[in-house]
Amino acid sequence: MPPSIPEELLHDILEHLLDFPTDAEFFVLNGRRDAKNAARWRIADPALRDLSRRPPALLLVCKAWRRVGVPLLYRTAIIRSKGQAESLTHAITALYPERARFVRRLRLEGGFGMDAFKLLKATTRLTHLAINLHVFANESIIGLCRGLQLEHVNPTVLVLADTKENSKNRAKLVDTVTDQVPRWTKLESRPDANPRPIELTSTQMAVHLTCIEWHLGPYTTSIVRLLANAPALHTVVMPIDGRPPLNDIRILSRNRALGCLFFTSERTFANYYHMDANEINAVEAKIAEDPRLSSICVYDTEDGKAKRWVDSHEYHRNLYLADVARRKRVPSPEPTTYASPPPMHLQPLEVQQRIWLRIFDFVKPTSILSPTVVDVKPALLSCSRVCKMWRRLALPRVYANISLMWSYKTQHLAKSFEMNPQLGRYVRTLGLNNRLRDLKDDSRDGQIIDIDAVLGNVPNLRVLSAKCTDLTSDQRRQSDALRISWSRFTSLPQLSSGLTENVGVKIPKEYAPPAEGEGEQTQEDEHFPEGSAAATTAVDTAGDKKKPAQKELTVALGPLTPFRALRVLHFHGAAKLKFKDADVPNDIFPVLEDLKFMSCHTSFLRLFNLFELPRLRKLALHSSAQTCEDAGDFLERHGPKVEELDLAFFPTDTVLELCTAMRTLHVRERKPPSKYSAAGWRSKTLSVIHFTDEMPARIQAQRPWAPVLSTIDPSKVPKLKIMHMGLLWPTDERSISSNFWIPFAESLLQKGIEIRDQDNLPWIPRLRSHRELKRKIADMSESKHESDDFDDDE
Repeated sequence: MPPSIPEELLHDILEHLLDFPTDAEFFVLNGRRDAKNAARWRIADPALRDLSRRPPALLLVCKAWRRVGVPLLYRTAIIRSKGQAESLTHAITALYPERARFVRRLRLEGGFGMDAFKLLKATTRLTHLAINLHVFANESIIGLCRGLQLEHVNPTVLVLADTKENSKNRAKLVDTVTDQVPRWTKLESRPDANPRPIELTSTQMAVHLTCIEWHLGPYTTSIVRLLANAPALHTVVMPIDGRPPLNDIRILSRNRALGCLFFTSERTFANYYHMDANEINAVEAKIAEDPRLSSICVYDTEDGKAKRWVDSHEYHRNLYLADVARRKRVPSPEPTTYASPPPMHLQPLEVQQRIWLRIFDFVKPTSILSPTVVDVKPALLSCSRVCKMWRRLALPRVYANISLMWSYKTQHLAKSFEMNPQLGRYVRTLGLNNRLRDLKDDSRDGQIIDIDAVLGNVPNLRVLSAKCTDLTSDQRRQSDALRISWSRFTSLPQLSSGLTENVGVKIPKEYAPPAEGEGEQTQEDEHFPEGSAAATTAVDTAGDKKKPAQKELTVALGPLTPFRALRVLHFHGAAKLKFKDADVPNDIFPVLEDLKFMSCHTSFLRLFNLFELPRLRKLALHSSAQTCEDAGDFLERHGPKVEELDLAFFPTDTVLELCTAMRTLHVRERKPPSKYSAAGWRSKTLSVIHFTDEMPARIQAQRPWAPVLSTIDPSKVPKLKIMHMGLLWPTDERSISSNFWIPFAESLLQKGIEIRDQDNLPWIPRLRSHRELKRKIADMSESKHESDDFDDDE
């Protein structure tokens, strides 16, 4: 039966899927090996990360697709690791020797030892050769240097990628390439036109290279001088910021076979704004004056001519002038004739209000202190003073959502509500900071601003949250931003019956007032002459005297009113509560779904253990909330309801057994405890684990994670499929081989569990050499038994 698609048409279709996507990557002149574009499937469509969905899987459709697609798949080979070099060599020598003739373009992103020699020896029909000169000092380039000297290695297109860094291996590789360039003279015919670099055919000889003059080590400009004697050279491609000096360009132009000197706009080393615009323009002017250079130099612009380079100041000035000119060119609309509408005051009141509300949508801020901070409330307040209607329409917009992260603004709001309590009825969302910050006066720093005038006049409040400033001098952030007493907290349902979210509020400790005369400073220095040694000693003694310790009080529970609408509660409970179990009603939080103890005294857990909490789904135990004595009893009562659990420290095996409905687990701790493992984890519902976003960077702090990741048993957690960790997957072979997490990611991947990084990208295994794989397995087994004797410095 003949195929449904002709092979000619099928070839054109598969060529765009298998061959063309590698063109841009093959001709890259930037030698950075850690670039993210080195992992094609990592940042592509998530569907392409599956092996069965990638374009090479099209060869499995049928024999006709395989026959047409195999030459296209093998045409370009970009080798980034020893494993890839070893696998490709084994495929075209032992498994499918007939496919070696399909490899026409080869790019080597490293030394790869003898694997590079075997690969160059096996690919006898190379026409395009790309070499990355950025090789590390600990890489072996003996095989690569030997391979470049093989008789059949005579490319028609040569690509040399480079960076500004230098090593002894790079110097040796540059010398080897310099020695072999005079021998690479293969050419059959020349074209008449000057095509783009990626459109070069197999019958053209071209060199794509980057020349650096300002690093230590051998210059690649020596290769440029040798190209002046290459009899078959037609095209040389180099970036603007990586081209050789003008004298070397003139030497190169003496080659009469040279037909095109193409300057790309690809950025390899120098940033556009750091390039000397005057120096570049001077070189371009001299090139334009030279008849030979002006005839062969082509630029990566629309017309193929050099553009004038400008510095950063002139660049932004030109953008501004172009924007001004564009605005001037916009023609003014022609006046249209239409019947004038009736005056505004003749419209119904409802129509007038709708019109003015629409107009208020276009009110602009009176002043902008930062591009990210746009506050239109001052402008709306000015509008509210025009008339009663505007006031009635503007005030709800001003006070509906209030977010004050500065304590002095909280003071102003409290005074405003004291003078005009009616303003509070407009408030729906309220974010406050009532902890005074005064860096000049230590006696006032840390004082709590009374906000009873605010909370007592917001009957329609829906959300109450803490807003902290980032400009604090210490690590106290949201925990100290908004403090209210326990009595005020329990009165919130009466003051704001519709409150649905309470986030970041802290219930502080209460202390007994100091005794009379306590803490007064002594006046002994008055009995000594000024400047005497006795006076100095007395002052120092008074200054070193410790302040008397404050006596903490237990807070009476008092009457409790149910929070009928509260769904989210995140708070700090530092106070010590005193109550009897029999006096506590159990229906205080009938609709609470999200409960977070940011830190708390054990009495708070004992109190919440008495509540029913019928709709609880999300629970967070941070800081002391997870370690206090009543945490176990709280989880035993409410754990079976929890679907998402957030913990500050690694959980015990009992925690997972108590939370029988848990699907998501968050663990904030950066370093597992000594001898901690996941061997006892048992959960039939757990599917996702989120570890900390601040994973340790040093190997000493990473080693305690080995027993945790290696002891996860899929039979005990059958639904666990995803683990999120705050790390970034490496892309180059050197970083991959030294990465601590990759062996565990690949081991868990075989168990059906993905480790995803902070970009939510899973690890995609790379091909590796057999020697490296054996060494990694041995290192991983040794790390399981290492003791945790290191401190986490990160």
